[in-house]
Amino acid sequence: FDNNVGDSWIYPTNYPLRQYQFTITQAALFKNTLVVLPTGLGKTFIAASVMYNIYRWYPTGIVIFMAPTKPLVNQQIQACHNVTGISLDDTAEMTGRQSKTNRAELWRTKRVFYATPQSVQSDINSPDQIFPFERVKLVVIDEAHKAKGNYAYCEVIRAIVSRTTNFRVLALSATPGRTLEDVTEVIRNLLISHIEVRWENSIDVAQYTFKKNIRTIVTPLGPKLTRIRDSYLKIIDPYVRRLLDANAISGHVGSLSRGSLIMAHKRFRENNLIQRHPNATSINSDFSTCISMYHALELLIRHGLRAFLNFFEDTNSSNEKYFVSMDLSLKALIEELRHEYGRNPLAIFGNVRAMPNGVVPAVANDDAFDFGHPKFAILERHLREHFEGKPESKAMVFSEYRDSVAMIHRLLLRNRPLIKPKYIVGQGTPGGTGLPAVSQKEQIATMRDFRSGLCNTLVATCVAEEGIDVGEVDLIVCFDIVKNPTRFVQRIGRTGRQAVGRVLMLVTEGKEHETLKEVLASKDKTNRALSKSREILNVLYRGSPRLVPTEFAPRCVQTFIRIPEKE
Repeated sequence: FDNNVGDSWIYPTNYPLRQYQFTITQAALFKNTLVVLPTGLGKTFIAASVMYNIYRWYPTGIVIFMAPTKPLVNQQIQACHNVTGISLDDTAEMTGRQSKTNRAELWRTKRVFYATPQSVQSDINSPDQIFPFERVKLVVIDEAHKAKGNYAYCEVIRAIVSRTTNFRVLALSATPGRTLEDVTEVIRNLLISHIEVRWENSIDVAQYTFKKNIRTIVTPLGPKLTRIRDSYLKIIDPYVRRLLDANAISGHVGSLSRGSLIMAHKRFRENNLIQRHPNATSINSDFSTCISMYHALELLIRHGLRAFLNFFEDTNSSNEKYFVSMDLSLKALIEELRHEYGRNPLAIFGNVRAMPNGVVPAVANDDAFDFGHPKFAILERHLREHFEGKPESKAMVFSEYRDSVAMIHRLLLRNRPLIKPKYIVGQGTPGGTGLPAVSQKEQIATMRDFRSGLCNTLVATCVAEEGIDVGEVDLIVCFDIVKNPTRFVQRIGRTGRQAVGRVLMLVTEGKEHETLKEVLASKDKTNRALSKSREILNVLYRGSPRLVPTEFAPRCVQTFIRIPEKE
């Protein structure tokens, strides 16, 4: 600890003063703090301010900022530097691409580290003992709601606290958990001793937020989809009846869902360990088939006939899923749809790719093309109306299903130059479209194009929900509804930062509409309960270090920090 500077802490005034940011920063300097703050209200500013002061107080200590993905890590380096100007000579980005020798040298010579938790965990576990445990003074954890189970965040904190307890933890999240039980797990895993919670209408936050106009468009299935759905439910019914007869589930074919079946199957397996069911093998088989078939039903209702038909193709071979050949009614239904949409109903969408110079070739403006669900036409109409009224604005379209991202991208390409779309998906296996995975380097480039205006519509899976800075977005369209309130809040948090934002929810009538109602009712419930929950108070960490010697009571010095220009 540097006694020469220890009687003060610096609060940057090169950004406009916001009282809630000041209050949270002050608390986070002296307690292990979980900051729960809506997207766009300055969690990075708070983190950078705390990092700067710990860096200043401990001239030989190290500060670690962890984020779950490399694009997020890359983004935070510049964002934090822009707040406090910590020397880039003292800063390192730790990635798996660096050699062990190079990483060992960085841990020895640098003081501020930006890394994924997996990179830090790897060095902690290195037999060469390259990680400097005793020098750690602050660990910042972005997207802290991930700190559950054996996720790398948890393992890093456990490893460090086993060697030293004299370090601060600062955890950041817009939504730390779906339930209070989720939040208590995060608190335990990250050694949290204090919580700072704000929501958009908190007294000290409301003046900095803008209203989000949320509009729900309920889409009828229409005659064709309704006929296919009803035929499909009749096909599923015998499998469901066998499970009902075995008392393995309750309900009926129309009330069940993939999620409820997964939970019922889990209960059956647990009970079967205690008392073996004589027909356990066939019941487990029926569960597996039903879970797959209800997954297909959800795709049919939410994403349409092309996604539904594609589900039955085995992505690991040219064959269809194993249970199709055993059910003649299902086989007949699939053949009927193949006659209309082809053996590979999504092939056309994967063919739309950029040329080496980055230009996407023209696509046919075929208004008669059947995308397989009424949502597509509604999406196209509303985006056209939006950009005709606000040509300089930006929009994001979210879909859980990467093949729907490909279809939406293809749909919007035929509306250029009014709509200039790009897409980002994760690095997983391509789906039926053959839509190539987007590397993290490409994700960063796409985000840059979106912020600069080269692209005005970003179509994305969940990879764009968390943290990544996309700048100001005027319109968010949710092509489907996520059941997790945390992810829902992250989606709609992309708009309404600097002006009134619009959110368009496209839902199919029936179950998807009911899911939306449940999510809207519960999205702020957990956050509001945090500050007054006895359950939370009981699990707060009691060993949070002071970090500052007892003879010091640092006073705040508000300082305008001039950020040196990048060399």
